[in-house]
Amino acid sequence: NRKEALDQARIAMDRMAKEIRNLRNSAGVTTGTATQFCFTDAEGTTIDYSYSSANIVRDTGNCTAGGGSTLATNIAATFSFAYIQANGTEESTFSSVTTKRIRIIIPSTVSGETVELQTEVWPRNL
Repeated sequence: NRKEALDQARIAMDRMAKEIRNLRNSAGVTTGTATQFCFTDAEGTTIDYSYSSANIVRDTGNCTAGGGSTLATNIAATFSFAYIQANGTEESTFSSVTTKRIRIIIPSTVSGETVELQTEVWPRNL
């Protein structure tokens, strides 16, 4: 169960980190909250990650939370995006002026076994 929880969280985190790293620029971020991050990547595709009902959902084409395909299930309510400013402070909302990196925290629980993964992404164009 622990391995399943870890695998699920790792796959979701790797995908999000890879795509967020290719963020076009800070103006391309439409929504940046603790539970939703919507942006335009370097190829011009709109990508939306959101947390809803213990799932991480990925959608393309719009920034409407809840649509799209499920990327990971059994994700605890403490899932979050955090936005690290140039001075090192952490915020729960994205600032196009001062955000320099994005922290992703994914706690996954399968049959009572919980693992938490955390990473920081330094988008290339911020």
